[in-house]
Amino acid sequence: MASVKIINNQYRVRYFIYFPDGSVKDRSRRCDKKGAAAELKGHADLLEAKTKLKEYKTVDINHWKLMGLVSPRDAEQLKAFRGGDKTLLQAGEEYKSSIDCCKKEKLERVRRVNRMIDILGPETPVQDLRYSDGENLKNILREKYKAVTVNKHIQDLKRMFTIQLAERVIEHHPFGITKGVKVPESEKIEHVALTEQQITMVIRKAEESDKRKEEKRPGRPPALGGNLTLFLLMFFGCGIRLSEAMAARVENINWESRGLLL
Repeated sequence: MASVKIINNQYRVRYFIYFPDGSVKDRSRRCDKKGAAAELKGHADLLEAKTKLKEYKTVDINHWKLMGLVSPRDAEQLKAFRGGDKTLLQAGEEYKSSIDCCKKEKLERVRRVNRMIDILGPETPVQDLRYSDGENLKNILREKYKAVTVNKHIQDLKRMFTIQLAERVIEHHPFGITKGVKVPESEKIEHVALTEQQITMVIRKAEESDKRKEEKRPGRPPALGGNLTLFLLMFFGCGIRLSEAMAARVENINWESRGLLL
């Protein structure tokens, strides 16, 4: 426990810092007022307890520096202990391992995560990130990427920190209320929906193409593209993407409900 003594009409708060290498150093700080000394003692008591048990984080070190309880050199020595802090790089690797989607989309997510880690800093402790960091990240990404792409980054950032919240690494989600970037009119994509007549025509052309391929290989399975009709029926009927269809497997089909799990 820290102690307080009166020396030359000043209050001296004396305390110990327990460093990661096993050394213990005696530190003290003086105050002119009794109330300030009592408040400082409370912070020093917490410093002693946390450094002794190795339960402190980077945010604690920064606070102690602000209070004048640790010098810049002390702070650097305390930061040698990384057990209390999970870095953004570590959180990113955990998120990458949890991605369950097609190969193409997984690769894109990994790229987005790596990009965000580079911007926010790979060694940044997860506990130190705040809502404002998410807003700054959006502004930086917006300088180079379109709004839709920026919003995909934010989605990945939210998923990454949801995992950290579930693991109780953080007590609250810093990006839980972070909103995506509004897509300007100039970047909006105009989607064209085929009419029923156009769809019918496309399916008929596909059937003709499949028939020609089958005629070229009598008695044998159709060559690549011979199932064009089947693919188009699935696209038109489900509205799924090409990458989703290519990633689908037979075991993903629910034959009873006539559904496909993506």
